[in-house]
Amino acid sequence: LGMSENSLPKVLGYETGTEMKLGSSLLMNVALWALHAQSELVYVGDEGVVETNNPTKRLGVDFGLRYQFLQNFFADLDINYNHGRLVGEPKGDNYLPLAPTVTSTGGLQYKQVKGFNAGLRYRYMASKPAIEDNSIRTREYMVWDLSVLHKASKVDYGFTIENLFNTDWNQAQFNTLSRLKNETSPVEELHFTPGTKFFFKASISYKF
Repeated sequence: LGMSENSLPKVLGYETGTEMKLGSSLLMNVALWALHAQSELVYVGDEGVVETNNPTKRLGVDFGLRYQFLQNFFADLDINYNHGRLVGEPKGDNYLPLAPTVTSTGGLQYKQVKGFNAGLRYRYMASKPAIEDNSIRTREYMVWDLSVLHKASKVDYGFTIENLFNTDWNQAQFNTLSRLKNETSPVEELHFTPGTKFFFKASISYKF
């Protein structure tokens, strides 16, 4: 079926999965999925427009764990894998630019209704293609955050540290043509927004 200029592409999706409780403290879930899109909408930053691309297909698996190993201690883990390709393009030139491949989040938490609460969490993004032939790839990163909070009847106080280990990472990443003043022709390369450095924030709140 053809697409009009302003229509959204049709997407057909499938999913199957299961959720299991192993013992009294461990919860696990697994899901297999597929997406077939009539077209891929691609934002062109230099022109400020959205273009349509070829049909695409994605196959993936999502895996999650939730574990309570002590009365107030909890751990969680989520891992997602995605294999995405452009349909109708030659092999090797059919990668999906900027489509995530492997992502993961997880951490440890100590929870109480009153008293100290704390959490140590991470987020991970694997390297991914930035162009259809996979010749330019984004940079992978893993960033850790720490939060500590004391809850009382009237006053809560605590602090948050973003990027606990001061990791050098890229946030937004795009393959873009650019040309410096001393260059005779544009260069196609990875452009990025630097990720937040080590950041400490304290907080206090009072309940009326």
